[in-house]
Amino acid sequence: MVGLKGRPHSLPVQFLTNRRASLSCVRSSRPANMTQKLVACVSAFSDGNRGIGYKGDLPWPKLQGDEEYYRGICKRTVDPNKKNGIIVGRLTWESGGAESREERPKEATIVISRSLSKDTRGCVAVVSTLSEAIDRFMSGPGSEEIENIYVLGGTLPYQDAIQDKRCSRLYLTRVYQDFPCDATFPAFEHSFHRVTDSGVDDCVREDNGVKYRFEVWERNVSGAS
Repeated sequence: MVGLKGRPHSLPVQFLTNRRASLSCVRSSRPANMTQKLVACVSAFSDGNRGIGYKGDLPWPKLQGDEEYYRGICKRTVDPNKKNGIIVGRLTWESGGAESREERPKEATIVISRSLSKDTRGCVAVVSTLSEAIDRFMSGPGSEEIENIYVLGGTLPYQDAIQDKRCSRLYLTRVYQDFPCDATFPAFEHSFHRVTDSGVDDCVREDNGVKYRFEVWERNVSGAS
């Protein structure tokens, strides 16, 4: 999924375990009982040291199944005429590349930065805070085209999202191996609990000798954010 470089339900589709099937079976991530836009974090992290990035890249070797899963979440919508809102920090934006994001018609990206130009190519807006980015996708220009909102890193946007009650869900890939890292995923267990999702199984997968598992977490109704 994501820390830095591009990683990666309402349809009742079972998420299959083989890697080719994983991309086609990711559902749109809007829970059936939600009428407001879903706001969620999408990330992969090492189970021990919570690492998500190292020197502008992912810490681990290519995990094909995870990349397909991540990309499926970000681009799929229930309404074919809508797209998803993507929120990233400046370092995540620069490591992922604006050019590649321009080729993703099902995504609209807002970058959080105090240094980038407001007319930065490849994104719909540059704002100063995560809250501003969510507000823009919720009710700003073009918001009627946005179905779900995904925060894709790095550490500070994730941290702010976990503290923002509007972020109700986490799509996480737990990597069962530690790698050197200089960016980490913040603690979230105090405000979220793990849930069963009919579209995401909890099988342990393996690519390039690295084992990992997909997890879905939802915000505690009465927990602190």
